[in-house]
Amino acid sequence: MNRRARLLLGCSFVLLAALAAGTAWALWERSVRVDRRPVLVGNKLVSPRTGVVLKTFDVDSWGFPDRKRPGVFWLGKWIVSAETLTAVERPDRAVSPTFEIDPKCACVVACIDSSERTLWRANLPPRLAGDPTYEATDAGSVVLAGSANDLVALARSDGHEIWHSPGAGLGVCVDGDVVVAHDGGDGLVGRSLATGSELFECDEPSKVARILAIDGDFLVFVGSWTRVHDRRGAVLLDIPCRGADVEPTSGGFLVASTEGIELDDRSGRLVWRNVGLKPYSDEWGRFVYVENGDVIAMAGASRALNLARIGATTGKTLWSARCEPAEGDLRTGYSHEVYAEVRGDHLVVVNQGVASYLEVLDIATGKQRRRFNYPPK
Repeated sequence: MNRRARLLLGCSFVLLAALAAGTAWALWERSVRVDRRPVLVGNKLVSPRTGVVLKTFDVDSWGFPDRKRPGVFWLGKWIVSAETLTAVERPDRAVSPTFEIDPKCACVVACIDSSERTLWRANLPPRLAGDPTYEATDAGSVVLAGSANDLVALARSDGHEIWHSPGAGLGVCVDGDVVVAHDGGDGLVGRSLATGSELFECDEPSKVARILAIDGDFLVFVGSWTRVHDRRGAVLLDIPCRGADVEPTSGGFLVASTEGIELDDRSGRLVWRNVGLKPYSDEWGRFVYVENGDVIAMAGASRALNLARIGATTGKTLWSARCEPAEGDLRTGYSHEVYAEVRGDHLVVVNQGVASYLEVLDIATGKQRRRFNYPPK
């Protein structure tokens, strides 16, 4: 082999070595790269790369991300910006009165401002003997006062009556221009928020425990069942499980129940069910969405956190992971507040409690990339 050939061969080896090193560096850099935007851990803005506390706010509360605005968090009555490391008071909380039932007379609503001064009182229809007391609900545009037999809408400014509708008025839930309430038993009524006119009335299979709004529909917990009604009262989903976790998707509902985790379309037809994730219904559930449509399910179990990535079309488990309890938290109960965000190639998990942690997982494999602990004060 002549000198020129040896020189070309040597250059080829150097080029191949450089390419291999570059590939290895890219893979390593991907494994540790994390979106640099801070996350909120309790009342602290923290770097997900280094774990360093960048800013602490004098608020005794837990934080949550705004799903519609990346880099924005809710912290009690404050809105926190991860970009500017600042907090501003929420406009709806700056000068917001409270609406309560007067304990001395259950038929009166009191409106009290920040100075604890009574602004107005409004008389309500007398309750029937044995009925539960009235409940007051701030519906934004009006104040709603309801009992088992009446629902009254009052003006926020002076308490004058706007409309009065006989019938179910407990457990009030408002979504847009629709208000849904129950009668303390199995009766459910939907009304127009503007006029009080009845939109639907139906009987549930058992006593109604709670009503929640979920993206235009209503989630109703009924005895040992969980049901989803649309805005006209039609039943979209009937789940034979007490307190199932239900979250709307673009084409249906994700459900965590005693049967596992499943996807149902809006007609109630089962698309897929992952029975291997039955334990995820034991305490509570959260869903986080990956850009390709996959779902990451999170569930609390004894102070630890279990996670699983589920294929969007098949419902199969792609990986599972576990975040251990926060260091320094020796309690036996699980009373933390948790949220997670997809940050590019990673999943950032925040567990907030007496002791807190920030954990970063690889979105493709579920492997832990880093973890930072924040012990009790």
